[in-house]
Amino acid sequence: MREQEREALSVGAATSSVARDGFLAACREVERQGLPALIEELFTKVDDSLYDLADKATNNTSYTAYFDAVRLLRRHRGRVSSRLLELLERAPGGGPGTRPAPSGLRLMGEAELEESLVLTNLISKAETRYRAELAGLRRYLANLSGGEPIEPQADPLGPQAICEAFRSAMKVVEDLDPAIKLVVYKVFDQQVMDHLGPIYRRCLGLVPGDVLDDGPWRRPPHPDRPSRAPGEPPLGPSPAGRALPGTPPGFDGLRRLLRRPETQGPAQAPRVATGDVLATLTHLQSDGLPDSDPRHAVAALRERVRRELRLASGAKGRVLDARDEDALDLVFLLFEGILAANDLPDVFKALISRLQIPVLKVALADPSFFDDARHPARSLLNHLAEAAVGWSPQVDEDSAELYRLITQIVEEIVHDFDRDIAFLRRLDARLVAYLEQERRQAEARLSQALGGLTSREQDRSAQHAVARTITARMRAQARVPGPVAALIQDGWRQVLLAAYQRGGEGSDDWREALTTLDRLLWSVQPKVDQDDRRELLRAIPGLLRNLRESLAKLSYDPRRLSQSFKELQALHMVALRGTQGAQDERAFRAAPAPWLRAVPETEVELAPAPLGAPARLPSGLVAGGWIELRRAGSVPRRMRLAGQSPAGILLLVDRSGRQVLELEGAELADMITEGSALVLGPLEETPLVDRTLTAVARALAQR
Repeated sequence: MREQEREALSVGAATSSVARDGFLAACREVERQGLPALIEELFTKVDDSLYDLADKATNNTSYTAYFDAVRLLRRHRGRVSSRLLELLERAPGGGPGTRPAPSGLRLMGEAELEESLVLTNLISKAETRYRAELAGLRRYLANLSGGEPIEPQADPLGPQAICEAFRSAMKVVEDLDPAIKLVVYKVFDQQVMDHLGPIYRRCLGLVPGDVLDDGPWRRPPHPDRPSRAPGEPPLGPSPAGRALPGTPPGFDGLRRLLRRPETQGPAQAPRVATGDVLATLTHLQSDGLPDSDPRHAVAALRERVRRELRLASGAKGRVLDARDEDALDLVFLLFEGILAANDLPDVFKALISRLQIPVLKVALADPSFFDDARHPARSLLNHLAEAAVGWSPQVDEDSAELYRLITQIVEEIVHDFDRDIAFLRRLDARLVAYLEQERRQAEARLSQALGGLTSREQDRSAQHAVARTITARMRAQARVPGPVAALIQDGWRQVLLAAYQRGGEGSDDWREALTTLDRLLWSVQPKVDQDDRRELLRAIPGLLRNLRESLAKLSYDPRRLSQSFKELQALHMVALRGTQGAQDERAFRAAPAPWLRAVPETEVELAPAPLGAPARLPSGLVAGGWIELRRAGSVPRRMRLAGQSPAGILLLVDRSGRQVLELEGAELADMITEGSALVLGPLEETPLVDRTLTAVARALAQR
């Protein structure tokens, strides 16, 4: 008997383990749909916060540190998001006896201690904020785990698991200043922890209803929020003021938003069977639809389907089953959204519009198309959009090859697809392989383009630093003789530039070059005092030696150097006399500020302005986002914002990673204002179907 009891307990434990793992897997899928959008919003707000702090900075060190942090976080934001999901996937399953793994006793540094205190505060606030939702989830997990209560620190779905995963994910951002990290955590609380409610409610919707019948988690809705059932995704604006991208409602949620009347069509009208609808669509697919403007393709197909099925019009005709009609209408709305948006170039809108009938057949036969973000048909549509989003009608082989591939895939679907989902999966795999190969090539080209921009920016920064330094030194003198100004411009400027590029303003080479410059300018000023004259006589040999050796290293023209030294000798004689009469004017002959050639001709100005800071990007544009140039007399061209230099220069590349354009943020903002550039946004971050279904849900909810 005891053996049978032990065996029954063992079987029960195994069953509970399977159920628990299945529930957690479903909740992880909810997190995968909701968290990336929150993390993206987090980094956007962090950018804004760091820009504001830079504006208020009281010294150049802090000012530079904030902008360095902006660039560092932009470079790693994608890795942080994927690492966060990966760590949550590995979190303990909340089974019996689950506890956080001991980390061992150790002393924490001041920065680490402050970070831990901040996270503890975030966790405590979230535990209070989502007390009802967490209680329901933990009770269900406890039921699946043999009845032992799930403690907050052991909850794989709780705030502590998310905070610790984010803390670990942030370690991919190396060399981030502790003060900057605290700014990130502050925004993390506002943009992520404050918006976990919809995710927890969707997880709660996966719990069987009888488990939640008598718990305190069945609280009334907040008076400021619309009432919705547990698990129903948010359809209106999120707490941040806009709908969450990447988390569209499923088929049942979308059907509720359609709000159809109870009766449709004449009471006695015959209903069209699903099989008949599929057969009609297959006939239309094989018959071929006439090419039409993508803007009218959906309306034209909708009307054609109604005619072919002889659907009710007034008191005559037939009606569809409510579920079938909803599926058809939602697909039509999906394609209306895709074809009306600016996401895809017009040539690809025409291609994708031809996929309406295959997708209609998929949705009728398998409504999980609306529920499963990884459905093969949905995945294929998303990857087609990903491939097409940056395409421009260029003559290069890459553009032509992509167009041929997508055209071929569309043709195969239109001519060969019936209802075999595996067929779509194979086409999707082919497209994904092509995109992966293209991505690797684009990354290599992009790396070269960014390296070139960095090199040019460093050279530009050095040129400005040297020009500013020379300007300040020369303005501090009563008068600078023309020969000395020419020697500084033609020769010593290059010495300063080389020293700056080697080690910056803190290097010994830079300080030595500045000392020689100051000594040179001092040496040609009139020496009235006897001690100054003696000091000049002692200094001249060393000064000339330093000038000669440093200029020789840069292969300065020996004949020009010899002539400069003759002129300098005459100037030193004038300086030693202590006065400057009319007879000395010839030695002091001067060209008006010839040193202004120290900066590029296009940027010549009396006092070179300090380097600009990374400009605020135009609204809707982020690193990695797309824009479309619409210059008069040329075809529209799409390009991606690859990066921004320390001086605010934007680097734009095509979909293959090749550099297309460099321009300032203000210049791009003017182009957007005048309509010659259109911001398309980071279109690849949220898949096309998810993005469009979310927009459809929002539009339906606001009717």
